[in-house]
Amino acid sequence: MAPQVTLYSHPGSPNPLKVAILLEALNVSYEVINREFANDGPNGMKSAEFLKINPTGRIPALVDNENGHVVWESTAILTYIADRWDTAGEFRGKTPQERSLVIQYVSYQISTFGPALGESLHYLFNHPVKDLDRSVQERNHKELHTQFAFIDSQVKGRDWIALDRFSIADLSIVPQLVYLTQYDGLSLEGYPNLQAWVARTIAVESVKKGYKSFPGQADAATAL
Repeated sequence: MAPQVTLYSHPGSPNPLKVAILLEALNVSYEVINREFANDGPNGMKSAEFLKINPTGRIPALVDNENGHVVWESTAILTYIADRWDTAGEFRGKTPQERSLVIQYVSYQISTFGPALGESLHYLFNHPVKDLDRSVQERNHKELHTQFAFIDSQVKGRDWIALDRFSIADLSIVPQLVYLTQYDGLSLEGYPNLQAWVARTIAVESVKKGYKSFPGQADAATAL
């Protein structure tokens, strides 16, 4: 039987990993097709074929093989999957109050934590004079530690960040934290609530299954 959805991905990115985790949690069958960054060849994200799926030339993108619907941007994909298959609201929230809490932390990831991560990784991979000007990265790391402290405060005395159970809010943030420790060398030491929350999330069965298509990131998660 053909998989229910096709996930266009890259094994080094945490964003399609989030999608894979939710698909696993909801028992939605999927295939993963990896695309190469900044490449207009046949397997590239900038290829004419892939640009028909996602005109931004980025991953993740998802094709619903049951109805032909195409959606891109990780939060839009997560929302679509939840609306389509999480009818009980187990991961997106069962009530308006629960759903508002989930989207609150997803929005935080989009507006605050994600950009802080992006700034730091841009410096790491693309800054032309990184050996001459460390102040830029020092500022980036200071901001990330501010966010570590904030998240640590939000999961103090709680198992999960938004609800009384694992939700889309948890899977939206934790893969990026793991990715950050993998590539930027930052440690989560000194943030015990954050560390415990990350460990709980990584131990969730659907998270472990999702990581199987992302072996490098899985190794980083195991090392935490």
